[in-house]
Amino acid sequence: MANVKIGYGAGLWIADDADALTEIAEVISISLPNPQQNDVLATHFKSPGRANEYVPGLIDNGEVTFGINYIAGSATDTLITEALEGGEARDVVVAIPAGATFQYFEYSAIIKGFEKEIPIDDRQTATITMRVNGAVTQSSTNPVTP
Repeated sequence: MANVKIGYGAGLWIADDADALTEIAEVISISLPNPQQNDVLATHFKSPGRANEYVPGLIDNGEVTFGINYIAGSATDTLITEALEGGEARDVVVAIPAGATFQYFEYSAIIKGFEKEIPIDDRQTATITMRVNGAVTQSSTNPVTP
């Protein structure tokens, strides 16, 4: 039997101007941080076989995106706009289903983009791009008060 889970029930919270975590409404997709370890060139004049050598560098957690049903003027619209214009990192929490419980990802991020799409014959949506700022914590402990 497969242990595949669907994303139904997932949630996303971003800190508001008062640092209170606020749930983002009408989320339709969430990407998680994608940690990549940088490689640092360690080659020297006597490197064996004239080949580049590397040592592990810092971990970069990359960018993440999430999609929402866009509702102009909503609390979510206002929160994302203020976070983008404020230019400061915000705390973020993502909850994803993991069997009978959830896994929580906590990190700081900078809102980089807020792309809205208004089609003539479909729902209005928006894609928000965030730059992960620092380390990511994953746990089964709920950091959000529902």
